[in-house]
Amino acid sequence: MFLMDIVFMIISSLILV
Repeated sequence: MFLMDIVFMIISSLILV
């Protein structure tokens, strides 16, 4: 499911920030 990719993207963004 691509949904996991979206969630991962959000988490990655938080970590990046």
